[in-house]
Amino acid sequence: MKHPPGTVARHRAAVVDVKGTTGGHRCCDDGKMGYLIYGSGAEYEIDDRTLAHLKIAIIVKLRLQESFLINWTVPAEEGSGRVSLWVSPAIPLQFRFSGSRPPELNRVWLEAMALSSHGTRGMVVMPESEAEAFVASAPSAG
Repeated sequence: MKHPPGTVARHRAAVVDVKGTTGGHRCCDDGKMGYLIYGSGAEYEIDDRTLAHLKIAIIVKLRLQESFLINWTVPAEEGSGRVSLWVSPAIPLQFRFSGSRPPELNRVWLEAMALSSHGTRGMVVMPESEAEAFVASAPSAG
């Protein structure tokens, strides 16, 4: 969908909180919401904690010059559906956080996102609470 010059497309992502529930409003302990800004300015609102993990998982792949797909679901209260973004070193990408301090990173959650990126669905933005089970069930785990 085209947007008039000077305007930005804003989307509320299906964000996941530290308790593993979806929804864009009760995202993390401090309630800080950031933005993944994609391409020419489409903004996807994601809680700061999830965004911090997503940023690291994306940057690791882009440093290797890899292109890949990112997927997340949109909660029913936001209209339902899914979002898929093609990420490539050639596409501008920004991470804008509302909080001033970065969260402590969960290595298992980062590993789960990295492992999911090799599947046919691409990198899946999953709840933190599902990361350990995902890693344990991944074919390379053991």
